[in-house]
Amino acid sequence: MVVNPLATGAVYLCLALPPAAYAVRHTRRPWAAGLFGAVIGMAASVILNPWLPFNFWVHARDFIIEPFLEGKLFRHPKEGLATLAFHVGVPVLFAMVLYRVRPPREEWE
Repeated sequence: MVVNPLATGAVYLCLALPPAAYAVRHTRRPWAAGLFGAVIGMAASVILNPWLPFNFWVHARDFIIEPFLEGKLFRHPKEGLATLAFHVGVPVLFAMVLYRVRPPREEWE
């Protein structure tokens, strides 16, 4: 099966960015909101795999499981760093930009 990295990356971002945006509204740490979105996106992509229109598990295996759990990050550092930059960096960058554009409301003051 041929895996289209653009399609699977877009699906991952559709699963990761909304939780990051939600967390930005409730924290003063945008990097933590981005990490929250990344974790939720990875977990949701694995859980929703049977209902996605293509085999997302192939993407999860190549870009999530192998680099982080099987040590591919250390055997192939360029590919591992690119994976890390995409799966963690994009949601964190999104949360930081969103935090600058719309900081959290002052609910307690």
